[in-house]
Amino acid sequence: MRLKIIYSIFLSLLVFTLNGLFSAFSFGPAATIGMGYTGAPGDVPDMTCAACHGDSAFGFVNIDLVSNIGTLPFEFLPDNDVRMDITINAASGSPAGYGFQLIIANELGVPLDVVYSNLGANVKQTTLANGRTYLEHNGISTSNVFSFDYNIVTNLDLINTVKVHVAATAVNANGSNSEDSGSGAFEFTLLRFQLPVELTYFEANTKGTDIQLDWATETEQDNDYFGVEHSTDGINFSTIKTIAGAGTSSQRHSYTYTHNKPVNGNNYYQLRQVDFDGKETLSEIVVAKFEDESISVFPLPASTEATVYLHSSANESGTLQVYDISGRLVHSNDIQLTVGDNYLNLNCENWLAGHYMIQLRSKQIGEEAIHFLKR
Repeated sequence: MRLKIIYSIFLSLLVFTLNGLFSAFSFGPAATIGMGYTGAPGDVPDMTCAACHGDSAFGFVNIDLVSNIGTLPFEFLPDNDVRMDITINAASGSPAGYGFQLIIANELGVPLDVVYSNLGANVKQTTLANGRTYLEHNGISTSNVFSFDYNIVTNLDLINTVKVHVAATAVNANGSNSEDSGSGAFEFTLLRFQLPVELTYFEANTKGTDIQLDWATETEQDNDYFGVEHSTDGINFSTIKTIAGAGTSSQRHSYTYTHNKPVNGNNYYQLRQVDFDGKETLSEIVVAKFEDESISVFPLPASTEATVYLHSSANESGTLQVYDISGRLVHSNDIQLTVGDNYLNLNCENWLAGHYMIQLRSKQIGEEAIHFLKR
């Protein structure tokens, strides 16, 4: 009798211990025992969720990954936050809860330095004593969707491929792992995000009363169009022009656009490059300062001398030319402009009476013209 009682007690303790062990594994052993051989995918190949949740009561457990930058195969963005959603699908039955474990590594399976943020309520980050960090379910989740942001901060200069290892469970939540379903490790490949357009340069320069934008590309991939965007504060931009791209090309292409309604002061510009599938990429911001180049001539009409007034935003050289009504050049000379107000003397004593056109040229003002009347 005593032996039977002792045996019963021993059997009860064994069942209790096993139930506790399996329950701990269903919540992710790293959070419980902090050891290196855990169910974290990619740590030890045979220690995935299926190692303990292997009854397959809910059939094959499948995992889908989607991202805010596309569906698989999608790209990873070094040093940028990317949203990822994990969806766990059970082939049959109605699981009471779901769980997962995920780790991001290089092609050799070595974990990368990843910063996780904006974790869903059913997601937690676990770090082992050996420093290994991964994500897993925060308790048994009634939702089969797990969301988080990740940012790969490891030096990726020589890395073009990243592996996401995920394992999952579908459970009945009875406190043990019996009649659950667990998956082996799923491996998803992420490729480095390649810019669809290789922009050689993008610049903005004041030309008279306009601002001219110039840019060029070395290669283009599925480039639908460029949206030229303008801002007066460098923050809030609006599209002022769309220019068709070259589609897919490995040849150099040059583009130009003249903004003929700039504001006084700083004008900010950026390019919004749009692919055929709607994916967008923004260029760097360039700025050009515009100042109204006011030009006038007095007195009108003039008899022997006239003065041309010009406000310049730069120290630069230029030319001044005068044409008569028939278009014949009657006067030409080089001029030197200084920042601010400039007064240019014009000797017209020996000219015939009539109408003339004064034309000024320089790099900053471009080409400006004003009518002049000789008495």
